[in-house]
This record gives sequence, C-alpha cells and structure tokens, in this order.
Amino acid sequence: LQKATIILDYHFRTKARRVPDNYSGKMILDGLKNNGFIADDSFKEIDIFPMADFGKVKSDSMDIYIIEGRKLLTYASELVHENQVMDQLNRLTDGE
Repeated sequence: LQKATIILDYHFRTKARRVPDNYSGKMILDGLKNNGFIADDSFKEIDIFPMADFGKVKSDSMDIYIIEGRKLLTYASELVHENQVMDQLNRLTDGE
C-alpha cells in the first residue's frame, strides 16, 4: 500500500505498568515494509495508532490492523470538527 493507517492493538494479561515508547512498533513497521505490505514506513506515508488494554486476556498478544489510505485520521478529524460545531450550536441555543 502506498498510504496506510496502521493500528497496533496490544493486549496485556496483567495490569503492570507499560511504557508506550517500548511498544512503538518499529520492528513491526520494518517487517510490513520489507515484506511489501506497505511501500514506506515514514510519517509521510502512514498514520500509526498504538493502543492497549490490560487484564482482559490470558496471555499477552497483539492485533495489527492495516487500513488502506489515510482514511481513519481523516474520519477522526471530521468527527472532532463535527463535535466542535455541535458544541458551538448547543451553546448558542442554550443562551436563548
């Protein structure tokens, strides 16, 4: 893929403290690039979203989601903008 959104969804068995920079996904991105899943792993070509949940699984694991294009970020920003507009409208109508 030329442009992609990548979600790294980490699942940890325990609620032990985890430091996000240790789970940046560098090795995973390198592997996706080297095996032809993505064209490049630069910020110009991908959006990356690491996520984590704790204490819900029996063993540590990770799910990798690759979404063609940069649609997730665009969609999220549209939702934020829509929510901001709705908040402004609500403030205007509450003042009446």
